[in-house]
Amino acid sequence: MVQVIRNFENEKFIAGGRPPKLIIEDQILLMLQYYREYCTLFSVASSYNVSETTAWRYKQEIKDLKLAV
Repeated sequence: MVQVIRNFENEKFIAGGRPPKLIIEDQILLMLQYYREYCTLFSVASSYNVSETTAWRYKQEIKDLKLAV
């Protein structure tokens, strides 16, 4: 799963852009923690020191990528 997301990130940032705040492994852990504990995104985001919006974006990107594969 990490390799699939890493390939997607490489294609997404081929022209440049701002690097993500969390490494790919932490993005996956964020999504898994959200679905396992079924708590608010605010509490998950605060444990990874990112904003709630950033946590939502990571969750959505990984979920959509997982469904596409």
